[in-house]
Amino acid sequence: MNKRGSNLLFTIILIVMSASFFSGCAEENTPSPHPDDWADPQSNNFHGLKISAGNWNLESCTACHGDDLTGTEEVTGCQTSSCHTSEGGIYACDNCHAAQSSAYFYNLDDDTASSILTVGAHNNHIFEGANRTAIACSECHLIPTDYSDVSHLDNSQFAEVAFGPLATDSGRLAPTWDRNSGSCANVYCHGNFTFMKSEASPGNQFAYLNTVITGSNPDLIWNSMVDVACGDCHSLVPSGHFNNPSCSSCHTAVVESDNATIKDKTKHINGQRNVFGN
Repeated sequence: MNKRGSNLLFTIILIVMSASFFSGCAEENTPSPHPDDWADPQSNNFHGLKISAGNWNLESCTACHGDDLTGTEEVTGCQTSSCHTSEGGIYACDNCHAAQSSAYFYNLDDDTASSILTVGAHNNHIFEGANRTAIACSECHLIPTDYSDVSHLDNSQFAEVAFGPLATDSGRLAPTWDRNSGSCANVYCHGNFTFMKSEASPGNQFAYLNTVITGSNPDLIWNSMVDVACGDCHSLVPSGHFNNPSCSSCHTAVVESDNATIKDKTKHINGQRNVFGN
C-alpha cells in the first residue's frame, strides 16, 4: 500500500470512530422525555399520579425501560432508583402498597392513617396480634399471580373484597362488606360461629347448655379505629356454653391460667374447637 492509500485508510477509520463516539454521547445525553419533577412525590407531575390515572398500565414504560423495567443499555431501570427497592422486583406488591412483609400498612397514596378507608384496620389483620396469628391477605382479597391480572388492575379504584375459607368458615358463612359504611359483618373471625352439640364428640357435649354454642358476631366498622378486646367476638362465657369462667381448665393449649392471655395463637381464631390440649 502506498502512502496515499495509507492516509486514506487512516482517514476512513478516524471518521468511523468519531461517528461512533459522538453517536454514543448523543444517546447518553438525550434529554429525558419526563419533566424534572417526575420523581417528586409532592409534584403534580409525579409519575405515580400519571400511572395511577392510566389505571396502572405500564406498557408505555416498558418501551424505554425494558419489559421487566430493569432498564436497558441506554435507559436507567426503575429499580435502580432509591424508591423501588423491593427484593421481589419492580412488580412486587410492596412497591405500590404494603404487603405482609412490610413493617406497617400503607396504601397506594402512601397513606397510613387508620381512619382512611383504604388503610382502615389492615395493621390489625395482616400482622400478628396479641391474640392471633397474622391473617392472610387471601382471606379478604383475590391474590393476583401477575400484576396485570384482571382481578388486580381493572376499572375500579378500590381493591375487590372476596372472603376466604377462614372468614367464611370453609364456605358455611356469607360475610358481607359494605364500602359505603365500612361495615364488615358475618365473618367467622369476628365471632360468627355456631358450634353444634350434635357435631361435638360425646366427651365434649357436657359443655353445651342446649344444642348450640354461638359467638357474638358484632358488626364492625373497618376504619373506626376501635380495638377489639377479648369478649367482643364471643362473650365470656360464650352463649350456650355452660357457666365456667375458667377458660383454661378446658382450653389448656389455647389460653393461660389468667384466662386472658392466648398461649398458642395458632389455636385461636383458626376455625377449630381446641379443647383438652388439642
